[in-house]
Amino acid sequence: AVCGAGRVACGGGGGGGSEGRRADIMERILAPVARSEFFTNTFERAWGYYPHNESLIPITMGHVAEWFGTSGQAAKAVEVLPHPVTKKPFKKEGAKKKPLERYQDAFLQGYSMVVNSLHLWSDPGAVLARELYESIGLPVDVYMYLTPPHSQSYTLHCDVMDAFMVQLSGSKTWRICAERNYRSAPASEYKGKCQDVTLRGGDVLYLPFNMMHHAVTTDELSSHLTVNIERQYYVWATLIVAAVHKVLLPDSRVEDFMESGAFSMESETDLENYFHELMHLKPQLAMLPLSQSDPLHASQWLARPLSGADLPAGYLGSLLAELTTLVSEVLSSLAGAPKLGSKKLNFGRRTIEAKEAFAMLVEPTEDVMHWVLEVARLHSVKHFGRDNPQRLFPPADVFSSLAAARSQVTAAGELNKAASSARAPGSCGARVCARCCGGP
Repeated sequence: AVCGAGRVACGGGGGGGSEGRRADIMERILAPVARSEFFTNTFERAWGYYPHNESLIPITMGHVAEWFGTSGQAAKAVEVLPHPVTKKPFKKEGAKKKPLERYQDAFLQGYSMVVNSLHLWSDPGAVLARELYESIGLPVDVYMYLTPPHSQSYTLHCDVMDAFMVQLSGSKTWRICAERNYRSAPASEYKGKCQDVTLRGGDVLYLPFNMMHHAVTTDELSSHLTVNIERQYYVWATLIVAAVHKVLLPDSRVEDFMESGAFSMESETDLENYFHELMHLKPQLAMLPLSQSDPLHASQWLARPLSGADLPAGYLGSLLAELTTLVSEVLSSLAGAPKLGSKKLNFGRRTIEAKEAFAMLVEPTEDVMHWVLEVARLHSVKHFGRDNPQRLFPPADVFSSLAAARSQVTAAGELNKAASSARAPGSCGARVCARCCGGP
């Protein structure tokens, strides 16, 4: 069967591997495609279509009407998008009309609406974000779009983050263009081949960042969730920017680097645009570290560990080896593209040529890579802190760190001796935690 034709799942086959337990959110989204098949062949690499007979998320049009009709946080999250034909914003005429009536007027006139940051104030949105974070290991944001018949939200475009489109009700036809638009070419200049697929209630579509797409409705409305996966912050391009900063400015503090806004890959600066241009030459720059050698687990070790001590054995060495190879390949590409290689790039207070920046990482050190991983972890924490950490951020799994401290027989014996000492209850445990695993 052709990927996306009829209601055939894209991305491979095989069971979800959930026998004897409740499948997690990723397994429910992908079924019957296996998680390993998705992460090996689709995640980061291509778009995927996963049909279902019913919605995976318990959000109905009744919930939508309730949100639009309130005057609380939900109503503040509603945004009416410009009209797809006139390009003009919606005029909130009729001051005496209630919010729901105004939104109904906009809907009837063909305006689409987005409910922003559903994960902050909606229980279904928060649960979805939390479960996906637990499954993928990368920060998640949730938005909902309501589109009237014979309308659309946006024209052909690409986004800076990955996304799962989860159809809640009605239907929407998506045009997806497989060739990635790393160079941010305008839609009028984009020449890639495109394919249409229609999502109905329950269906899910996965799109990696920089993939051109747009969606339209026909004779029925559409409500769908756009579930953003903030992968762009953890790909090699972003991590390399952080590494060069550290090499150029050895005294750089993780917190100061984060506050500078330099840890980003959303085409907002000349530096980010340059790396997007390089992604066209070397697509691995747009992928997570180790996603080729260990695709099933590549996303799990960038943002989740509490510290470097929690990383699996050999992880750091594998990162350094892959970075060394990648840098060598990029330098070879730049040698064949002198204009790109001589491009002046601004890294904080320093401006150097691109080829010089990559040459600094020909032999990356463990200290630099440890620093880069600290930046990635802090970014994940700040992402949730910017939203609502009590609602979204899972509690730290300190017990795994404590277990690692006791994993060796000799260490366990020493800790047992501490437990039998005459010290006050708890005091030794506090010192043991600080000494062995960096805890409080």
